[in-house]
Amino acid sequence: MKIYFILSVCLISTLRLFAQNPRTLDSLFTRVESGNQKERINTYVAIAREYRQINADSTNWYAQIAIQKAELFKYPKGKIDALYEIGYAADRTGDYTQAVKLFNDVIAQSDSINYTIGLTKGYNGLGLVYELQGDYVNALHYHLLNLEILEKLNDRPGMAMVYNNIAIVYKDQKEYDKSLESHWKSLKISEESLDSLGMAISNFNIGHMYQLKGNGEQALFHYLKTKEITELINDIYGMGKVHHSIGDIYYSDKLYKKAFDYYSKSKAFFEECKANTDITDPLIGLGKIYLQDSNHARAQQYLSQALVMAQKTGHIDNIMNSSELLFQSAKQMGDYQKALDYYVLFNTMKDSTLNSEQIKQLTLLEAEYNFQKERASINYANERARMTLDQQIEKQRNTQNASIVGMVLLVGVLIILYRYYRLKKHANLELQLLNAEIQDRNASLSNLNAEKNSLIGIVAHDLKNPLSNIIGAVGVLKASEKEEEKIKFLDIVQASGMKLIDMISEILNVESIEQRVADLDLSSINLTEIINDVIDQFDQQAKTKNVQLVRDITENVHIIAHVTYVSQVIENLLSNAIKFSSEQKNVFINLSIDQSQALIEVRDEGPGLDEEDKARLFQKYQRLSAEPTAGEDSTGLGLSIVKKFVDAMKGGIWVESEVGRGASFFVAFELA
Repeated sequence: MKIYFILSVCLISTLRLFAQNPRTLDSLFTRVESGNQKERINTYVAIAREYRQINADSTNWYAQIAIQKAELFKYPKGKIDALYEIGYAADRTGDYTQAVKLFNDVIAQSDSINYTIGLTKGYNGLGLVYELQGDYVNALHYHLLNLEILEKLNDRPGMAMVYNNIAIVYKDQKEYDKSLESHWKSLKISEESLDSLGMAISNFNIGHMYQLKGNGEQALFHYLKTKEITELINDIYGMGKVHHSIGDIYYSDKLYKKAFDYYSKSKAFFEECKANTDITDPLIGLGKIYLQDSNHARAQQYLSQALVMAQKTGHIDNIMNSSELLFQSAKQMGDYQKALDYYVLFNTMKDSTLNSEQIKQLTLLEAEYNFQKERASINYANERARMTLDQQIEKQRNTQNASIVGMVLLVGVLIILYRYYRLKKHANLELQLLNAEIQDRNASLSNLNAEKNSLIGIVAHDLKNPLSNIIGAVGVLKASEKEEEKIKFLDIVQASGMKLIDMISEILNVESIEQRVADLDLSSINLTEIINDVIDQFDQQAKTKNVQLVRDITENVHIIAHVTYVSQVIENLLSNAIKFSSEQKNVFINLSIDQSQALIEVRDEGPGLDEEDKARLFQKYQRLSAEPTAGEDSTGLGLSIVKKFVDAMKGGIWVESEVGRGASFFVAFELA
């Protein structure tokens, strides 16, 4: 991952500096419960955006919630914004094929509803992903399309951002002067707009370009300007980045004391804003300085921390840097076993980097070959056009014949090139489709394997207790001579056997249930009556656990659904709420009308769900971190079946929960 690239990839109209702020996440989570449905969807998209540099899985999770709600409440702009965040996550994790598909979807859907901001996001995403793949022609094409729209909108921060991205394309091709020219344009726009964030970004990138050109003095000048701005606007993450870069300049100049001070401050800033991905940079810097001073104990302390953090975040460059320095330290100390281990790790990472660079270089060579060939044909035509009639009088006939032959040959070459292009494009398309199919099949096999492992775990865990009860009861029966005692233990055997049958039947019937919900006959039903009936059924079970059922049910609510499956959905949610509630707790069942939707909420005061639990909640055979409070049994199938029932009835289901604060399950259906 290129530091330079991270610094310049900003959203279209926000120009957030460098990375996300954990404090912003706290604020967004407090807002997600307030406002109308559109505001809530926008908040979920904002949460997904904030998770970009932290956790791609979390970005996908919250964006999917936003998409589900946007489809349910007919808010296409919210869906487009969420699709962009998923595409951005795919780009960050290296799934470029999926990223291109999603960004094209963003463009198509934005165009269909005339959503200009969505178009700029889609063009921005395609420009970035093509730049990462080394396809600089397409990258520049989409950045220029984006710039054209932003100029019409007079979006000055957006224009500054695009000039930064264009500069990256030139920088990757080692055209440093063109790159600097684009960065200066970006800086000029930011200064005219009095945009402190934009000025900080452009000064940082200009400093980086001078550093690449070997002009440390100019690089330091612009880094110090960036430092001044980030301190003024109190951007903790930005201060962490620029302090690290200043430390690199001083390290290159062998001013190790100054370099140490700046690396230390960079580390402190990253720790303050919890930027785990970036803290590896100053850790490596500090390790280098201690290694330079032959203080191997401290060097290995910092470098080992950097290696662990880089491995957690998948930062290949820093895995290579830290493992190479650890190899040098271990070798100097005579610990050849550790030195060998670090050397193997370094070369493994180096090989993976070389493979990706080779692919990128092949793409560049191919683009350069086509460009030179096209330029040669254009130069040839221009040269012939510049010939004057006087210069060709003596050889007019021969020249005319030669021109005809040349044109025929040129047309023939163009036809061959065109057919080659078409064949290559077709072959690439087939290869992409084949790769996508292979990925889908691999994902399906992985899911099946995970279900198999979960099922084995359930069988091993949940069937163990009934079998133990049977074995124990049989042992007592053999030794007992009292008739009453024999009957008692025979009842235990029978009850345990029935429990085994029930659990096995539930597992075996899952596929049958999934097939039945494929084509339901939906009709208008009275949801109010169904919910009240289900609550009455569970009243005794709740009283047995000393749990209070509190209902707030809107009268005479009718929906389009299936009576049996709606009842099973509510029964499962209410049963789970009681199952995970302790004594003296409440379970709330609410039914309300939200615009054109009937909204059911089942809320408990149980242990709640963490992010990992919520991500697996509606999958089959899943065991969550929380346990039923009275030791009740669970196969992990209930919520997966509930999800299939709700989807089949064209409804929506989601959960909102925090650890230690209970869980609220929401189900929405269209009103009749």
